[in-house]
Amino acid sequence: MSWRSPLASLVAVTSPTATLLLLLALVFGSVFFVSLVLMRSLLVRGDIKRRANASDATGPNNPRSLRPQDAIRASDMLTRVGKFLAPTDAESYSQARKEMVKAGFFSPTAVPTYHAARLIIGFGLPFLVLAVIGFVPLGLSATGVTVVVAILSALGFIGPSFYLRHRQKKMKAQYRSGFPDFMDLLVVCVESGLSLQPSIDRISREIAPTTPQFAANLHLVCLELRAGSSLSDALDALTQRLDIEEAFSLASLLKQSEELGTSLSAALRVYSDEMRDKRLMRAEAMAHALPVKITFPVGFCIFPVILVILFLPLVIRIKQVLTY
Repeated sequence: MSWRSPLASLVAVTSPTATLLLLLALVFGSVFFVSLVLMRSLLVRGDIKRRANASDATGPNNPRSLRPQDAIRASDMLTRVGKFLAPTDAESYSQARKEMVKAGFFSPTAVPTYHAARLIIGFGLPFLVLAVIGFVPLGLSATGVTVVVAILSALGFIGPSFYLRHRQKKMKAQYRSGFPDFMDLLVVCVESGLSLQPSIDRISREIAPTTPQFAANLHLVCLELRAGSSLSDALDALTQRLDIEEAFSLASLLKQSEELGTSLSAALRVYSDEMRDKRLMRAEAMAHALPVKITFPVGFCIFPVILVILFLPLVIRIKQVLTY
């Protein structure tokens, strides 16, 4: 009795040769596009690093460029694919662009790349599963194959959205952690005689190696101020990009100091002390929550091992006594 794969039962109405060629073409295309996505994520560096190393990477033809030629070609191809899927109206595209910036993706092609990745992963995973099922007998029925393909396709389309939300939370934690250091540097620059715009510009260059996304947001503030935007509008845009409470409080503080004409350095010093106290309280809260978090690994992983080590010699001794 010969075994027929579930894939053969699904495509029994077509020619076997044509079906095999079509399947191979789909698998090749899926693997090719997934490889492009991985290549982009591994090779493309951030915009802030290219600015910091502009003297070493002045163009794409430079062999020491931070963006290799293969990564540039992969990015261009993903952009061409994703521009047909990205939102067409200006409001939806602007909202999607804000979400990308919140996640730390400042590239102009971030929105098309995101939609292209959803399409590629959503169709690539089912094709790979069909290829595996077609050549490896897994014992799945036609209904099981259909269910698996549908689930993987849904995960492929929804997965990038979950990754984007996770990335946004990660960026918020990074911004909140680096905000007290930013405030300390801002106080030093303002008290040394620099105005607000040169201070932010200098700080963005100083913190670029440690927090590149935060430095990129500060650099955008400087660019908006140079383009003629008011301080209030630039700070509002910064708070929307960072989306943390500390940024909203700083924007309100700077606006009030500008409107009332109070001493900026004194207000910044008080706020800097407050930010350091908040960071210390967050660290203490994490330390106090540690005993509760280690209850599960201690109770279910470490404590049984300790019991075995303590009572195993006693059990062996009792067994020997009973034997004799």
